[in-house]
Amino acid sequence: MKKGFLLLLAFCCLTLPAFAAEPRFSDVPDSHWANEPIEAAAGAGVVTGYGDGCFHPDDPVTAVQFCAFLSRSVLSGAAGGEAEELSWQTRALNICAPALAGTSLETAYQANGETWGDFINRPLARFDMAQMLYNLLDVPEAPDAETKAAAQKALDDWGNLPFSYRDAIAVCYDRNLLRGQTDGRFNGNASVTRAQACVVLARLQDLLRDVPAELAEAAGVPVFRLEEGDTVQKMMDRINVRTPLHRDGGCLSNGKEITDENLQELLEVVKAGCPDGTVWTKDPRYHYNSPKLGSGEDCLAFGMAVSDFLFGEDAKLNQYWNWRSLKTGDLIHIKTSGAERVVILTSVDPETYHYTACEFRTSEKVRWTAWGNLNEFIDDRLTTVYKRY
Repeated sequence: MKKGFLLLLAFCCLTLPAFAAEPRFSDVPDSHWANEPIEAAAGAGVVTGYGDGCFHPDDPVTAVQFCAFLSRSVLSGAAGGEAEELSWQTRALNICAPALAGTSLETAYQANGETWGDFINRPLARFDMAQMLYNLLDVPEAPDAETKAAAQKALDDWGNLPFSYRDAIAVCYDRNLLRGQTDGRFNGNASVTRAQACVVLARLQDLLRDVPAELAEAAGVPVFRLEEGDTVQKMMDRINVRTPLHRDGGCLSNGKEITDENLQELLEVVKAGCPDGTVWTKDPRYHYNSPKLGSGEDCLAFGMAVSDFLFGEDAKLNQYWNWRSLKTGDLIHIKTSGAERVVILTSVDPETYHYTACEFRTSEKVRWTAWGNLNEFIDDRLTTVYKRY
């Protein structure tokens, strides 16, 4: 991909207008699974509805329509270089041309004498959308074996996916841009719907805007994520050196008072840097040696790193087994024969003893939607609780 295009993309992402909440469409009620991204994209002028007041969320989006969506959103700044007399279709396709590398659209364009033809009005396949997103991300190297293995494990039809699309699909899966369908397959030949396109655009915008960095800056902490070539130890060394010393009475890693509200702010930073689906394994890259918590690998290393990120590496440490005393931010380690489970509490209801949590099991993926009742942690033979305040 051309460097100029990438610089322009970065600029466009910084200047992209905020999505608005209107208009609403009669066929996209509040209960619709894609209501928020559809309304946001429509409010920003990225997509439009139909004259009947409907959006038709389940209709397929064509290749040229998806290019138009991109040209009005993450590539909006590139439109100024296109002649006004060109049709909206040609303008959108020209703007998105660098993102079409490796797609069937590029192949058809070349076969058509480097001109756009009727193929631009065909429904966009999931294969081609994955490749376009991959091109926009400009990943410097092919995905590693671990990233591909995670996609292979999640997608039942991985073995049938064309090799030319596998890198794109693996990276899009890793970055949470695309997921498998409800039947467990990627189903790359299926058409992208208008609703799906809006959801993907919202995810792409957040990814290119570097939301983790924005949240971290607002919270006054470093970003919690592995950068290129990082190990967990290097990441935490970089984070810990910026953490203030733990005050008497306790404080969070950004020096703020330990309250549920302030903890939630830091947990959002962690979630942005390690969203649902993030993989940590027993590979030495994911080992972490915490000054107070000790050494860990895989899911335990993740829990230790999060705990140090929230409270600071020098925060006091208590181990206890009274589940009625559990609070937000507590780290729970459950170890059975051959398996481990780490739970980082994100909220606790002191009246009902219900909790929400970020959960990580051995050689699986981060899950931010765990919930249950605290009494499930009552077996002190299997469960250790690490409390920092």
